[in-house]
Amino acid sequence: MTVIDNWTFQSCRTLKSITIPHGVTYIGSFAFSDCESLTEIVLPDTMTSIDHGAFTGCFALTNITIPESVTDIGYRIIDNIRSKSLTVNCKEGSHAHKYATKNGLYYEFY
Repeated sequence: MTVIDNWTFQSCRTLKSITIPHGVTYIGSFAFSDCESLTEIVLPDTMTSIDHGAFTGCFALTNITIPESVTDIGYRIIDNIRSKSLTVNCKEGSHAHKYATKNGLYYEFY
């Protein structure tokens, strides 16, 4: 599996954390949207693209790790969250770092 299609896990309200397996390169639009209990997401270094709205409505999200290999980040991948303590873990100067800065998200370098 290299792709997580659009809306694959949408509204999966019992999903609490996910580590995307190595080999996945793309997450589609709204793939994890409205997963209200999701707190943590770890993406593999094979990931290159996250489409728009992928994690929108993940109200409990507190931690997402986006590797340097991600060079295409869609519009509002993280939106409509309630957590004030969301941390984007990323490499300095990466697309994820630029995305976090542009969208006013707290980030930490790894």
